[in-house]
Amino acid sequence: MPGVPTSLLWSATYVTGGFIATKVASGFVLPMIGVQQPLFRILSKGVLAWGVGWVGGMMLGRNAGNLLMVGGFVEVIGDAVKTYVSPFVPALAAAEMQEMSDMSAYYQAPQVESYYQVGAGNEQEVL
Repeated sequence: MPGVPTSLLWSATYVTGGFIATKVASGFVLPMIGVQQPLFRILSKGVLAWGVGWVGGMMLGRNAGNLLMVGGFVEVIGDAVKTYVSPFVPALAAAEMQEMSDMSAYYQAPQVESYYQVGAGNEQEVL
């Protein structure tokens, strides 16, 4: 991209990588721990974000590790906002509902009519 410093592109790449790595790591680790409480889930993601930054710093250098950690904490803050702020801010809740409605293209719930014959005077179960 003309006019964009290469260091800025690498920084954005590391931050995005930290975001994705924290999201993937939390999706893998947290179900094994059996996280039930939202606060514990968010704190656990924070620990994972720190871990992603630490490991990245050991492998890629201190600056890259810091940027990976920033991306991880973006995921943590996003989860906290979705959990604690979204119920009180209608615009955030509407955006979350829009995401959920888009998932209907992947799964169609079976219709009640396919299991039961519904009609006037005909209430027999179809097996």
